[in-house]
Amino acid sequence: MRKKAKKGFTLIELIIIVAIIGLVAAVILAAWGVSSQRKAAVSAYKSSMNSLQTAMELCTGTGGTVFSGVSGTPMCGGSERYPELPKKCGSSVSFVVSPNPAMESSWSITTSTDCYGCRLVCDVASCSAVETAAGDCF
Repeated sequence: MRKKAKKGFTLIELIIIVAIIGLVAAVILAAWGVSSQRKAAVSAYKSSMNSLQTAMELCTGTGGTVFSGVSGTPMCGGSERYPELPKKCGSSVSFVVSPNPAMESSWSITTSTDCYGCRLVCDVASCSAVETAAGDCF
C-alpha cells in the first residue's frame, strides 16, 4: 500500500511565519508612530506661526512695534505674547523679526530653529515654508 503524502505546513513552519509577520508589523507600526508624532509637531508649529502672523498684522496695523523675543515674552506693546511651540520642535526657540516694522513698511518673522526641517517665514500677507528637505513641512 502506498503512503499518502502529507499536505500542509508543520507547526514549526507556522510559528516561524507568524514570528516574521510580527516583526514586520512591529517595524511598520514603530515607523508610523514616529511619523505621526513628527507630523503633529509640525502641524502645531505651523498653526502657532499662522496665529502669530495674524497677531503681528494687528499689531503693526494699529501702529505698534513688533519685538523679537522668546515664548512667553511680549511681542507688541499690548498683552500679546509669543506662543509656546511644541516641545518636540525644541525647547529654546526664539522669534526673530526683520526688518523692524517701526522703520519699514514690510517685515517678516521666523523662528531661530526649524521644527523637523520645517521653518515658516511669515509676513503681512501670509506664511511661506522654508524646508530643509522637500516634504518636511508636509
